[in-house]
Amino acid sequence: MNNIVELKNVVKIYHRGDEELHSVAGIDLAVGKGDFVSIVGPSGSGKTTLLNLVGCVDTPTSGTIKIDAMETSRLREKYLAKVRNKKIGFVFQQFFLLPTLTALENVALPALFSEHKAKEERARELLSVVGLSGREHHLPAHLSGGEMQRVAIARALINDPKLLLADEPTGNLDTANAEAIFGLFEKLNQRGLTIIAVTHNMELAKRTKTVRHLKDGRFVD
Repeated sequence: MNNIVELKNVVKIYHRGDEELHSVAGIDLAVGKGDFVSIVGPSGSGKTTLLNLVGCVDTPTSGTIKIDAMETSRLREKYLAKVRNKKIGFVFQQFFLLPTLTALENVALPALFSEHKAKEERARELLSVVGLSGREHHLPAHLSGGEMQRVAIARALINDPKLLLADEPTGNLDTANAEAIFGLFEKLNQRGLTIIAVTHNMELAKRTKTVRHLKDGRFVD
């Protein structure tokens, strides 16, 4: 299986005064195309930092990162932005929908800054994929939490990413909606999308193909 994500001896150090904080402490990780990986661990274990490194939101202090065979470890920000836009979709615990835009407009928004055509048609298609046909013209205030997260997932898919990164995507949802969102991830994964999800919910994590445990910036499994 070809790897879409490869990390080798990745370290991320933050400085707080004279103190060095090793948020990620020498991680190796390989994620094959079509995998569905969950990363679990206590608060402060480095999960979000790791996801930010994979997502080209941050760069490592040392080590190498490859995304879809491209080394991103030392790329400048303008090139990292291109990788993020073309290859990676992001889903967060907070939905980050613009309150004055409809569901359809929120989904189509990232495509305004890309080369993708037929933005509205693609946005409608994705809202159908996530089960929101008929809700295209609703504002976020008129959607439930689960529906808002579905809009956020559709938005993350608008540029046809090869990799979906989800940081505590069910953290603000009740049990039923959390399970529904993970069910949606499973369907997207069955279509070939590679997914890495950070979660505190072990029951949901067990539904993924691969579970990795993080503690003190290191994998312990």
